[in-house]
Amino acid sequence: MAEPPPLPKEALAPPKAPTTNRVVVPATQPTPPPIHATMTDMPAAQLDVGKPIDELVGLAADEEKLSQEPRRSDLRVRLALLAWDGRGDFRGARALLDGTDHPVANTLRLQLAMETGDAAALATLTEAALEEGDVAELVTLGDLWLLRANDVERAAVAYASAKKAGRRELAVALAYGGRWQDLLTLWSTSDKIDELLAGADLAQDRLGDVLAARRLLSRAAVALKNPNAENDARIPYLIERQLELGVDRVANLRLKLERLSTVPRALAERAATQYTLAAALEEEGSPAAVAEAGALYRKLADGDGHFGALLALRAEARVAAARGDWTATAKAWSELAQKIGDTRFARAAARRAAELFDARVGDAASAERIYHHLHDEDPPDFAVGHALACLRLARKELSAIAEMTAGMARSDNPAELVRAARAFEAVGDARAAVRWA
Repeated sequence: MAEPPPLPKEALAPPKAPTTNRVVVPATQPTPPPIHATMTDMPAAQLDVGKPIDELVGLAADEEKLSQEPRRSDLRVRLALLAWDGRGDFRGARALLDGTDHPVANTLRLQLAMETGDAAALATLTEAALEEGDVAELVTLGDLWLLRANDVERAAVAYASAKKAGRRELAVALAYGGRWQDLLTLWSTSDKIDELLAGADLAQDRLGDVLAARRLLSRAAVALKNPNAENDARIPYLIERQLELGVDRVANLRLKLERLSTVPRALAERAATQYTLAAALEEEGSPAAVAEAGALYRKLADGDGHFGALLALRAEARVAAARGDWTATAKAWSELAQKIGDTRFARAAARRAAELFDARVGDAASAERIYHHLHDEDPPDFAVGHALACLRLARKELSAIAEMTAGMARSDNPAELVRAARAFEAVGDARAAVRWA
């Protein structure tokens, strides 16, 4: 193990005497002074807080000179803590920690950089973490670059180097920096359903690439064939998006009817879907398809489903989008979400409205209002959480972002709890960080 450098003089020199709030204990004082809530509450001429710390620093420094490793590094860390906490001497603490090989030295260097906002120190720590491949520290450093220093490029490097552990945060950083093509590349190489669906939205609404959006939706449809609860929750959104873009219309309308068949409150939406399916079959033109279309029309004529408003809203959204009136399009989807009797498809319509308000209209307030409601209903929803984090980051609501990270942490996963604590550290909320640590 390499010997640490000698103790820097600035770390051992006592701090200059303060010009205010300096208090001295009289030599003849018979009893200790009363305890005050804070040091600033203490009346003058009671206690010299500098002298005991200076004595401790001197004693520890003398012992450090005579010690061998690992005791010597341990003393340097203790001296750094005394300089930092006892004297408020950040420069001296940093000098003591530099070159010290100790299990907590790097953590203290990171904490010191966080407290002082030292960009040079953060850059040094980032280089070291990149060399060592310290995934957890790279994510924390990415948080600091993004949330404290507002440096998207360095944050992206740290998150990307953390690989899987920093993937969600990398997506937020790229979106915040407006690096849409890089974000599309990230999500296009994924096999995760949520990222494929979010990538389709990005391709269509941010980049105007409808073909890429269709490809990503088709890949998501293949992935969603693996049955599980999370996949099942995403199917309504996938169906609505594929119908919007004209992907496998008949197959998706049949699937939607199957999903709606067990929901009594969705009678009108089911009738509207039957009508749309009949129209699609009629357009297809084959004898079997036309016959089925006729049977569906007759069934609707004999029924009592009042579905005209739902058909009209979908038509309004389609026509408004065709002429580029994105405000009207988003409002139509939003109203549709309120009228659909099935909560799963209502959620899909609401999400689509929020996406349009955000990406097409530029109405962040309306988008965030919808996303906030959706996030409260389903906190693990990746796309909603991502969009909400980006909107809050744009407004510098850093504590809210940390709260979202904590909200997604599972109590049985220590790594996620540590991640939540570090997110609060990055935004400067020490009390919340302790609660989650």
